[in-house]
Amino acid sequence: MRGKYPRLPTIADLSGKRVCSIAASTSLEAPSNVRTIKVVPRNKISQCIDDLRAGRVDAVTTDAAILAGYKARFRNDFDHWDVGLDPIEAYGVNVGENPALQKLVNLTLYRSYVDPKDSRWEEAYDRNFQSEVEANDKAPIAVAEQPRVTRPDIREQPWEDVFGE
Repeated sequence: MRGKYPRLPTIADLSGKRVCSIAASTSLEAPSNVRTIKVVPRNKISQCIDDLRAGRVDAVTTDAAILAGYKARFRNDFDHWDVGLDPIEAYGVNVGENPALQKLVNLTLYRSYVDPKDSRWEEAYDRNFQSEVEANDKAPIAVAEQPRVTRPDIREQPWEDVFGE
């Protein structure tokens, strides 16, 4: 929320407010359950932030990791609270309806998890999330535990060592 507001313990505390989010976002489910919240859908979260800065909406809802980035960028302009559906936000990679991209993401996560020398996940977490912790006070951003994905079923040629095993 813009300015200094008292902490919001629940989504119902936004009753009577205009709340912006991406039109297809799952984070719109919570405010739509509180009938007095006016949901303002946008195509990009940056449009919601622009609306918030201009006073056209009272709050923005989306993934905590996305909000954390805006809070880190505009430290004194916004407050960031976690009043979402899930008590802990783990991780998410939106691959849309692309099964090949999903396998590639899962393969990368799997390799990083099973190979102690592969620190790509830890480096990405530190660079993209840990760097925003201070700016977001006590609002949780993401779980600092690498996701355990199952080994993806991919074609492997006899001469390849896809999994490094």
